[in-house]
Amino acid sequence: MQLAPGIEVIQARFWNRPINLVLFLGKDRSALIDTGIPGTPAEHIFPYLQKLGMAAKDISLVINTHSHADHIGGNYEIWEASGKRALFGAHRLEKWLIEDPSNQGSAASWGRYIPTGLQTEKEIDASVQACGQGVKMSYTFDGGERFDLGGLELEILFCPGHSEGNLSVLERTHGVLVHGESIAGIAQYDTEGKLLTMPFYYDVEGYLRTLGVLARTEWKTLIASHLPIMDRRQGLDFIRQSLDFTLRLDAEVGRRIRESGGAVTAQQIWKGMDKLWGQYPADFGMYTLIETHVKSLLQRGLLTGYVEGPLTWRAIKDPKLESIADSVRADLNHAH
Repeated sequence: MQLAPGIEVIQARFWNRPINLVLFLGKDRSALIDTGIPGTPAEHIFPYLQKLGMAAKDISLVINTHSHADHIGGNYEIWEASGKRALFGAHRLEKWLIEDPSNQGSAASWGRYIPTGLQTEKEIDASVQACGQGVKMSYTFDGGERFDLGGLELEILFCPGHSEGNLSVLERTHGVLVHGESIAGIAQYDTEGKLLTMPFYYDVEGYLRTLGVLARTEWKTLIASHLPIMDRRQGLDFIRQSLDFTLRLDAEVGRRIRESGGAVTAQQIWKGMDKLWGQYPADFGMYTLIETHVKSLLQRGLLTGYVEGPLTWRAIKDPKLESIADSVRADLNHAH
């Protein structure tokens, strides 16, 4: 669908989930944001280009918002179909994961979940295969870089939290913010809108700060990877919901550890959280997010122990997270 002159949203699917891939068409150059999984270009991107009277060779630049499979899996197909001329860019912290996706398994430390039964070697291998073949990054970003496409200007925003080198892309002419998964919301959904699992972020404090950055940024339209397009009012409410979810889950994890009456592991906490708040299943997605909050609670000094071992609550105050949350709320209150 055409969102504005020169801005096309390719509404694709991967497995049982939706994904929005965004194509910016300037007078001089074009840029594609993310590429889906292997097969996404052939099934969705190339046919869409054909309808526009274009081909893969007309894609000048591909920007990967982060290194997860559904954002990089189609890279090689795009590169090859472009005559190996398309240039690729990502944050410098995730360059090594995109150029060589075989690094993905070790980087995520998935192997440590095998003895616990949370993951199998087959599942891990499938996750790595879904990242596709690697391509060389012509650009490595830190945030702040700009691309003049001719009538459209893109700015790269560093938005860590969902991943270490997560990016958003702001198109200033029309006020379009492609945030990918910089704002994680309250859940992940399938193509029918059914709740699948919890949202994902790996760094609580970094993620909340990113919410504040995006609340302060001037944009009119918000494009998420896996949700419907939002206007500014809807988008700011989405940021507020994301903030509230993160604080609520942090408090829930802390409460359960505190009320355990002694040393407890993240797995023991997780096993008692099935159908949390009447909707979230105790699946692998929930477990990884519990680990994220445990890591944060340890770093903030509220727990003693370590992520994969026994955890004990410490009776001290925790002003840090609430201070960050207050800052995000102030950003939201000043946004309009």
